[in-house]
Amino acid sequence: MTFIAIIAIIGFCYAGYLSYQKYDENKYNYQLLKEKERIAIEAKEKEEKRKFDFKNSIELLFSNKNDGSISVNVNNLPKDFEDEEYICFDFETADKSPLSAISLGLARYKGSNLLEIKEFRFSPIYNETENDNEFMFTYVHGIKPSDVKGLPTIVDIWDEISPYLNSHHLVAHNAEFDINVLQAILNHAKKKVLGNRISCTYELSKKYLKYEESYKLESLCNSLNIPYWNHKAGYDAVSCGILFIHILGETPGGATTENVMRGKKLVIKT
Repeated sequence: MTFIAIIAIIGFCYAGYLSYQKYDENKYNYQLLKEKERIAIEAKEKEEKRKFDFKNSIELLFSNKNDGSISVNVNNLPKDFEDEEYICFDFETADKSPLSAISLGLARYKGSNLLEIKEFRFSPIYNETENDNEFMFTYVHGIKPSDVKGLPTIVDIWDEISPYLNSHHLVAHNAEFDINVLQAILNHAKKKVLGNRISCTYELSKKYLKYEESYKLESLCNSLNIPYWNHKAGYDAVSCGILFIHILGETPGGATTENVMRGKKLVIKT
């Protein structure tokens, strides 16, 4: 066998060795990729189950089938926040008039714990809508005239509602709207709410969650993995509260200051 032939055989064998090594490396990389995919799928399934269980526990609390409170797990909350009690609230109206309120959602929190959910429905004090089948904003919240027909107005059940609104820290998303509705009702009924403070999660989100593309409640909930039920007053109040906790706990810098955590004085114009 000539020297050239020996070199050719050695080269052929070495090429085969390299090819096997490449095959072995590709096989290892493929297995590693599949393992990463498996871990990612398991993590996603675990997170989806956690979200489902969390959302389901809120729905059970709302339907009074779940006793006790629900904890919202957010890191880095201020130490004294767990003693802070606040009421998140959300109005739904039949039309553009603040006196056309037909639903009020309330979610009572203490610190990062959701304690109670309430939703009241009532006939509007004033309604611009002449259509008997739907209100101007039925497409938003799904409430039809037949859903509130014959119900008392909010003024008639004010004694049941007022304990939630008096002397509390109130939290709302786009609070300007909800305060406008509350103010119109109070002025109409010649009622008062006393000693309140107010926080607006819409304004706080714009200030502290600057990376968000939209500051609508639904968009923020989707971005932060907060349960959302699409313009159902009681659940909107719940989502608002969880968003408030996220703002306090997950935002670096000034969001943990006392004026943010405890809100500012609520002024109702009469």
